[in-house]
Amino acid sequence: MAHRAEAIERYARHVSRGKTRTYRKYRITFVPGEHEGLYIQDLNGKRLMNFHCNGGVFNLGHRNPDMVKALDAALDRYDVGSACCHAAVREQFASALSATMPGDLDRVLLCASGSEANDAAMKLAMRHTGRSKIVSARGGYHGGSALAVAAGDAPFRDPVGGAMPGFVQIPFGDSAAVDHTVDDQTAAVILETIPATLGMPLPPEDYYARLREQCDRTGALLIIDEVQTGLGRTGKVWAIEHWGIAPDILVTGKGLSGGLYPIAAACFSRRLRASIDAAPPFHITEYGGSDIGCAVALRVLEQTTSDRFLAHVNHMAQYLRKGLDTLQAEFPAVIREVRQKGLFMGIVFADEDTCSVMVKILFDNGLYTVYAGNDKRVLQFLPPLIIDETEADEALRIFQSALKQRRRLQYRLLAAALKMLRPKTV
Repeated sequence: MAHRAEAIERYARHVSRGKTRTYRKYRITFVPGEHEGLYIQDLNGKRLMNFHCNGGVFNLGHRNPDMVKALDAALDRYDVGSACCHAAVREQFASALSATMPGDLDRVLLCASGSEANDAAMKLAMRHTGRSKIVSARGGYHGGSALAVAAGDAPFRDPVGGAMPGFVQIPFGDSAAVDHTVDDQTAAVILETIPATLGMPLPPEDYYARLREQCDRTGALLIIDEVQTGLGRTGKVWAIEHWGIAPDILVTGKGLSGGLYPIAAACFSRRLRASIDAAPPFHITEYGGSDIGCAVALRVLEQTTSDRFLAHVNHMAQYLRKGLDTLQAEFPAVIREVRQKGLFMGIVFADEDTCSVMVKILFDNGLYTVYAGNDKRVLQFLPPLIIDETEADEALRIFQSALKQRRRLQYRLLAAALKMLRPKTV
């Protein structure tokens, strides 16, 4: 116990006291040690199934053997490399990534993180259009760097200076708001295909088609943030494929790393080439698209874009949905809705308190999940995409047990409250 306690105290002292305070509030004293497949293990031996996956970083599980092999092979040949030079592995990766893209997105800007790639996408839009207005969705999240924060929600941007000039937010999924807001002063609209931090709401079926039309009418660019929804998570390589349109820029990251080496990218239309090729360079990144990262990401693309892999994701999505529907029927007052595209799932509870309690009970029973930061009624349910039926059954058993435990806790609290209200006998 001392080993774990000392690690937590050092984390609070040197990294984040606020995060440690929150975990202590919910009595979550978990310090990850070993990682393998679907599981993370505490320094003291407690094991959790990871159904958060850091928003998709661990799409292929922890320390996936194929990804580890690719990294080992890359380390025998490469290092970080130089952004100033041609590098065969970078060219191979950029070509392979372009081949997966919808529409005419055949140019790749390599970055080190999703935040950086979203910043680069917005800078490219401003440079190409000569405009500065950026439209994003309320409740969305695009990262922690400057422009990404500006396009995000108030809790993230207000502590660092508030809204930047030219940045406007509208409700997600509201076509009327798009038509009213996106005009000939707009450089770009940036949206997560399905906003995770907002609780995974699915847009109306015609939403993206209408948005594409409005951007075309006004000359605004459409940036789709697929940092969390991409690379097979929704049962297609890119989630935007479900709505049959192509953006001008598509941003990817997280899972592209294989969970091993950071890499991200902004992929953009050939129409924008002149803007990025003009001197001086508008975005320089020392570690973006490192040689090592590109080697691992190449292997990620081979796996996540294969027909066999996508068929597995869709099969497991149906398998888990059947189990979740059964649980919703058993606990209808608790589970109000299941939102889903493939294995990108959000479970909507009756209220925020219920969701918070469920996060804690699930953790205690061996399932690691988090709630959506901008809609705390919603539990993010994001298993690794390599999950099989046996592992899904284990997760569903834990979920059912947690729901029953919550019901027993509710009854005990109700009984205690009634006991306090009873008149005392003389």
